[in-house]
Amino acid sequence: MLPPALPPVIPPPPPPTGTVPGDGSLAALVEGRLHPFTLLLTIGQAIRNFFIPLVIVLFLGRRTEGTFLFWIALMVGLSLTYSLIRYFTFSYRITSHELITTQGLLGRLERKIPLSRVQDVRIEQSLVQRLLGVVELQIETAGGQGAEANLSVLALGEAEKLRALILTHAGRAVPAPAAAESPSQAVMPSEEILRRLTLGDLVRAGLTSNYIASALVVLLVVWQQLDDLLPESVYQQLGRFLEQSVNQAATTGQGFSWTAALILALTLLSVGLVFSVAGSIMLFYGFTLSRCGEDLRRTYGLFTRRSSSLPRRRIQVLRIDEPWLRRCLGLATLRADTAGSAPGEEEEEKSGHDVLLPVTRRNELEPLLPAILPVLVGEPQTPWRRVSPRAIRRGTLKGAWMVLLLTTAACLVWQSWAGLWLLGFLPVVYGLNVQAYRHLGYRLGEFFFWSRQGWLSRKTWIVPLRNAQTVILHQNPLDRWHGVASIRVDTAGQTSTGGGPHLHNVPADEALELARALAQKASALRYRW
Repeated sequence: MLPPALPPVIPPPPPPTGTVPGDGSLAALVEGRLHPFTLLLTIGQAIRNFFIPLVIVLFLGRRTEGTFLFWIALMVGLSLTYSLIRYFTFSYRITSHELITTQGLLGRLERKIPLSRVQDVRIEQSLVQRLLGVVELQIETAGGQGAEANLSVLALGEAEKLRALILTHAGRAVPAPAAAESPSQAVMPSEEILRRLTLGDLVRAGLTSNYIASALVVLLVVWQQLDDLLPESVYQQLGRFLEQSVNQAATTGQGFSWTAALILALTLLSVGLVFSVAGSIMLFYGFTLSRCGEDLRRTYGLFTRRSSSLPRRRIQVLRIDEPWLRRCLGLATLRADTAGSAPGEEEEEKSGHDVLLPVTRRNELEPLLPAILPVLVGEPQTPWRRVSPRAIRRGTLKGAWMVLLLTTAACLVWQSWAGLWLLGFLPVVYGLNVQAYRHLGYRLGEFFFWSRQGWLSRKTWIVPLRNAQTVILHQNPLDRWHGVASIRVDTAGQTSTGGGPHLHNVPADEALELARALAQKASALRYRW
């Protein structure tokens, strides 16, 4: 039998003494505590954290087995004690202006989060939590390191109510009608599906990702474990076979060489593709991008289900990524930055929080952009402008120096003039720089600044001018000699897209004029928090 859910939502009490009449800022719209399953999940987490050390002690421990067991039991006990204290002392309440969390037994910690500063409200649900019907609610604000408030765990229905209430009183949804029974009954607009990924889309996303390094790590781990899984005689025989094959290849150049190398390469490629596709499906299974009022909602995940709400007006930068393989297939990835917290690179890769749309056809992305940034509907189609042609010369000179260094090193190592064949790459270097120049440019509209770069792999930045924080004009000595300059547009969000665009080799006069135009347009537009 499931434990009872959280206390029901209660109507706001009358304003406390000392408050201004009619001001409900101190009155709690909702208040409650964590779900009782918090204790059960905490115990499971503690057991999982100490399971491997416990197994090592039981199977390998000798004289010190009792000591190790004592310390493990002590650590588990401390972890459970902390969890009990947190569960019984943690509480939350939401007023019309802020979220307040309180916890602590000896030392009390109270955290106040203004609802107007909330950037994202995420709901995550692991496989175990899905079986128990509970979720983890994470509230993210601008500039923090991770979630500012983590309500783990709550009943699913209660978490949805809290998210709707936070978004409503943050001014990002339609407020509840006057006839509603309680201010906590947040009425959210209808949800419009913008994009739903199929299984085929996820397979294409996995096949066009590069996970060869992951495959190498997996193969090394498997090889290290073979001595435990296989009989010792079989393992030693396999090792001798590989050693003999390598020695034969080194001495005679036969046997192992091309055939074995091809088989090994194909094996690594196959394993990498399998892991890539499996990872893509597990992370983004059932991915749905929808619009609910002024918020974009993403829902995805096979084992761990994730749901997050992203306010459209707080998008600082959009970046369209087209790696070379996806570009050949006409595919792209859309990333978005807000002024929210900055999770680590590993956290982003595991959770996909930085991805607004994992994969889509490039020709289907342009019609989708106005639904993400509504101001694009009235944006005039200004032409793309290229930078100075001196970019070709500068890039070619850099590449030529690299080719000359490699050629010199090859001649010295081989002690012959055979290394001069590397000079044949000079025309290739020139051609690559010409193509890069043709695909490097920018567009300045009334409300947005566009920038793109890359030929085989292309990246396109879209910056709402109202969110531009700084326009930086820079010239190093080489730039001044070539009569060019660099321009960078910084925004409040620098986490997932690498910040705003950074244009190089813009003619100096044009760069100065562009920087002034960007600054004037940004100052004339009101920043949307």
